[in-house]
Amino acid sequence: MNSLKWLWLSTMHGITPQKISYLLSVYGGIDRIYECSDYSALRMSIADKDNLLNKSMDSAKTVYHEVCSCGAYILTYDSPYFPQILRGLPDSPYVLYMKGTPANLNDIFGIGVVGTRNNTKYGEVCASDISYGLGKQGITVISGMAMGIDCISMHAALRAGAKTIGVLGCGIDIIYPAKNQWLFDEVFNTDGLVISEYPPGTAATKYTFPQRNRIIAGLSRGVLVIEGSARSGSLITARYAKQYNRSVFAVPRNIGDTDTSGKPLDGTNYLIKQGARLVTDANDIITYYGKYLRSIRPSVRNNNIPDYVDIAKAPIKKQTHTQKSKTTSRLADNAITALMERAEGDTELSVIQLLAERELYPDEIVQTLDKDASEMNCVLLVMETKALIKKQPDGRYELNK
Repeated sequence: MNSLKWLWLSTMHGITPQKISYLLSVYGGIDRIYECSDYSALRMSIADKDNLLNKSMDSAKTVYHEVCSCGAYILTYDSPYFPQILRGLPDSPYVLYMKGTPANLNDIFGIGVVGTRNNTKYGEVCASDISYGLGKQGITVISGMAMGIDCISMHAALRAGAKTIGVLGCGIDIIYPAKNQWLFDEVFNTDGLVISEYPPGTAATKYTFPQRNRIIAGLSRGVLVIEGSARSGSLITARYAKQYNRSVFAVPRNIGDTDTSGKPLDGTNYLIKQGARLVTDANDIITYYGKYLRSIRPSVRNNNIPDYVDIAKAPIKKQTHTQKSKTTSRLADNAITALMERAEGDTELSVIQLLAERELYPDEIVQTLDKDASEMNCVLLVMETKALIKKQPDGRYELNK
């Protein structure tokens, strides 16, 4: 089960994303990393090599069940739906914990919008107006779920009918800050998504936020900074954006302005002097991407994960009724077999076998398999994310053939 192997590696003490990148360059994949029994040739510490020799899955299984119990799901580096925009980064995350509406992150056009927690009225107006304008163009606003500019920008994009992505500096099961419970509720109720690279239960610290900022920059086509000092976390995000060859945008400030805590708001002017593009409205960003943006503009919402195989795109030849029946049956059997081969664990396999007979409501699946309802709902969500099954408008599940 590859998900467990990724959890085994990514939650191992001392194993950073950079070290995982190195291990992948040596072994080529998670299976070979896990199956290896001699790490002596690696350029790693003795402690890291000793940790890699511990093949116990107990911790990984605990994390997996914690993810399921909080209604989240896991996206690993070897998934076809892992965002391509993160691949190749020197410090890419290799496991993403996600909560909210499943979406294909490769289909979004995201702009990171970040700024101070202690925003002024001017910053509030800028964040609201610009994010709303971006959202109206189908652009996904990506931010850090923090107080201030982050929550203002995400709320504005949601009002515009756009998708939003919040990136956490803590476990996916933690509402941080607690005052932003309303924003989490709004994201989950409007097809939004919350992402973290940290397993459930991980507390936010001064070290996790800079790590969080690199994911905001990595997922974004460009990063917009609205208010912040030259030493703020927002400028850390901008530095990551520049390092990853993303565009950097900034809203100008008056000289000598301070935020509500008295800190100077000189960060955006500093960025502009360093080459960031000056922005006064959403159109400045939209015009910058121009035809490129229009050519890949996604739907505003309901950007769900697509099928692995789109049979409708295959060449169609005229067939007799008998030939059509045989072909349809053969395609259905092949599709079900393919789904069963991708199933992880007996429960997923049982669900596929059930849905091969007919479409079922979640409670019917729970009763038939005699499973705990909360656990079963988690399994169904994970299977939906993996495109094994899909939910119909009336709530019934069917196979994603």
